Order: sequence, then C-alpha cells, then structure tokens
Amino acid sequence: MRKNNRKTDDRKMATNLDNLFEIFYTIKTAEGRAPGTLKQYRENYQYFAVFLDKRGIPRNITDITRNTIRDYIRYMQTEVIKYEGHRFKTEAQQTAGLSPSSINTRLKTLRVFFRCLVSEGLLDTNPTHGVTNVPEPQEKITILTPEEMKRLTFRIKGDSQTSATMY
Repeated sequence: MRKNNRKTDDRKMATNLDNLFEIFYTIKTAEGRAPGTLKQYRENYQYFAVFLDKRGIPRNITDITRNTIRDYIRYMQTEVIKYEGHRFKTEAQQTAGLSPSSINTRLKTLRVFFRCLVSEGLLDTNPTHGVTNVPEPQEKITILTPEEMKRLTFRIKGDSQTSATMY
C-alpha cells in the first residue's frame, strides 16, 4: 500500500513537462543510452518546448494531447525554418518546413519520452499514440543494366591501377 501512496505523490509532483523530461533523461542515462542519443533526446525536447512556448501552451503534461502533437507536426512542416542560423547555408537554402525525415526523428523522441512516462506510471495515456509518421519520399535507385555491368567489370579487370585501388 505504501508503494501506491508514493506513486500518487510522484504523479502530483510530476506534471511539469520539464521535470518529467529530466526524470526521463535520468532513466535513459541509467539504461546506458549512448551520449549521442541522449544529446538528441535533449535537443528534440527543446524543439518541442520552443513550439509550446510559441503557441502559449503551458509546459504541463495535462495540456499535451494528441492534437498538440499533430499541431507540432504541422508547425514543423510549415513554420520551422530549415537551417535557420546555420553559418554555412545561404538565405535561399533557409526555407520553411523541415524534411519528413527530420520531423519523424523529432516525433520518435517524443514517442520514446511519453512511452517511458506511461511505463513509469507517471502518465496514464501516451499523447503520441495514434499519431503517424510523416510519409517520406522514396528515392529512386538507378541500377546498372547487365550490359553496363559487363563494361564496368571489363574496365576494372583491364586496369591494374583500378583493381589495386578496389582491393
């Protein structure tokens, strides 16, 4: 019974999203996540926090719904400036809307975050549940024809310098 009282107390204290993120971060650190993964978790959470602040949405877990997550997707698709502030990108390259891959990466962090909170008993429902990824265009891969492969193989076999480089 004491355990249930503690769980209730933890839930009362843990409604602030920033505090919940720190709990999540501590859990993932203890689980041995790679430093690069932990860094990405923090960066992606900060992007989400900026969105919440711009929209005037309190950083309170009770204010985060599935619609909040979908609005965040729309915000990333239409308002976030790609390469904003990047010193090596021209102004022309800094366009509105992130790539589907970037959006899905940020969503993945939120899914892991909220799933962890549910698993820890700090959240009843996962607001990312039922939110799908943004479709990513598939790149067309051009393959060599059998004739092109024969010509390439013939050239490699006939050129000892190229053969030495390839091995």
